[in-house]
Amino acid sequence: MSDNRVKTNVNDRMIAETARDYAAFVQVDLPSQTGGVHEAVDEMLIRLEEFESIVGMVQNLRAECTFEHLVRFRSVHPALMELCKRIDALERVVARASVDLVSLETAVEAAEAELGGNATVSDRLFGILNPLSLFKSKNQEGPASATSSPSSPKQEPLAVPTIYRTEDAFNTSQ
Repeated sequence: MSDNRVKTNVNDRMIAETARDYAAFVQVDLPSQTGGVHEAVDEMLIRLEEFESIVGMVQNLRAECTFEHLVRFRSVHPALMELCKRIDALERVVARASVDLVSLETAVEAAEAELGGNATVSDRLFGILNPLSLFKSKNQEGPASATSSPSSPKQEPLAVPTIYRTEDAFNTSQ
């Protein structure tokens, strides 16, 4: 039995030493070890509060600016609507001028074909821009006037195209 007792005693000492050795690993000082985490959380809370206050200020400024612009827009609304109407009228004028220009070009081309003039666009522009062309006499005008001799039958005049009038697009009572 003494042998058992000695073994038990040795085992008890070994268990006690092992327990002491491992107890050092298990001992935890929570306040000192979690202090860094608490500080980080506190800093984050402070930054979140600052961010929340900044977002609140921005929302207030945005609401103020929106209200100011809304009031200004309401005061300018009639003039803006009048400007939109004038722009629409101007678009109609431009469209009408385009249609009139196409019909006028067609009439000019038909007249040139009837009179025998086969001048190109550059010839026409040169004739318009040449100041001496204004002083030419009727018999010096060239082949276009030579084709229309008195012996040729009299041709019917071309129909005059409808020309744009400003009264059609704009209210002239203003």
